[in-house]
Amino acid sequence: MAFRRQRSKAIDHRRRSQLRNSRKQEEESKQQALAKLRHEEETIAKLREDRSKEAALAKAERDLQLQMKKENLERIKRANEYRLREKEKKAEANNRRAVELKTKKEELLRARQRNAAQARVEKDKLLRVLDGAGSSSAQIKKLLQSLETNQNVASIT
Repeated sequence: MAFRRQRSKAIDHRRRSQLRNSRKQEEESKQQALAKLRHEEETIAKLREDRSKEAALAKAERDLQLQMKKENLERIKRANEYRLREKEKKAEANNRRAVELKTKKEELLRARQRNAAQARVEKDKLLRVLDGAGSSSAQIKKLLQSLETNQNVASIT
């Protein structure tokens, strides 16, 4: 009977020891699982933070590129406006120059006409004087007629 009690105590002691060991292993497993879970949560949080930073950087880069495109478009627009204004100024200057040239040409034409009329008047006066002078005037008349033909040719050109 003592032997049975002793054996029963030993079995009971072994069962308790196994129970403690299994509870201890279970507790360690729980702790390992919790540690692993915390580690995975930290890793996930870090990945989220990294992705968030990358997304923020990508957004900042896109915003910067858009800003650069807008500035480039504005620069091109200003350059085009400047070229347009310069072309308008040049066209205006060319128009003014054309008007001035036309005015000068008309003035020259009127001056030529006045000079031609004055030359005819002078020639007529000279011819009248020569007619009154006599026969040597025939040679002078020929000379004046040749001069008149040359003058007419010059006034046409």
